[in-house]
Amino acid sequence: MNIVLIKKSIREKLYAHIPYRTISIGSYIRGLYLQKCFNELSPITLTHVLDAGSGDGNYSKWLIEKYPFLKINAYDIEDSLLWKHMPKNITFRKKDLQDLHEKEKYDFCLCIDVLNCIPENKIALHNICQSIKKGGYIYIHIPAKKQKRILFKEYFKQYDVTSRKKFPGQLYSKEELVEIVSSFGLTPIKISSTFGLFGNIAWEINAFTGEKSNIFIKITLIPLLILLSFLECAIHNKEGNGMLLLAKK
Repeated sequence: MNIVLIKKSIREKLYAHIPYRTISIGSYIRGLYLQKCFNELSPITLTHVLDAGSGDGNYSKWLIEKYPFLKINAYDIEDSLLWKHMPKNITFRKKDLQDLHEKEKYDFCLCIDVLNCIPENKIALHNICQSIKKGGYIYIHIPAKKQKRILFKEYFKQYDVTSRKKFPGQLYSKEELVEIVSSFGLTPIKISSTFGLFGNIAWEINAFTGEKSNIFIKITLIPLLILLSFLECAIHNKEGNGMLLLAKK
């Protein structure tokens, strides 16, 4: 009997069931923060949404599954094969946010770990802010300027150097991001640190085992990582490797 086929069959059966379905724990935590923030607003009034830098579209997919009345425009500089499998009320387009020229069109905009990918990202952020209606919101998540490692400090030294070359966009302190968004006509109503102790540990384990362990060890760890993710979002982080900002126009 083919061992490879047996492993593949077991893996596919496990993938079909939460919590054993493999995930990017970083995206999972960012998704939890988005859910928490969006639910605190009045979603019934936020019908037109922009996903600025949507990637594969996972955050848009969650919003549509939770709130099927939404109409979402999801833009990214690169297209994805996964777009064709997404719900029909998400409109995906290949678009450079530096060339976005929509005015007062959206009730809510999410921009999650996108600015760090864009050199001279203030132009893109200005364009995004201009696309929001009066009374609308922008939700931004971005890595923090300073990255702190907890469990695998030596392992991530080279990763951090490579990461800054791969993601050349400017990073900001909380105060700097508040000042920039305010200058674009929005009023910050919430800013907080993310990926504190629990989120950082979960992310490090996930990233470390992604290369060092076989798939079955990784699958076994997922329940622990999900628990750490919920703990991350349940507490207030004084500092962390990321930050989120919610602002209103």
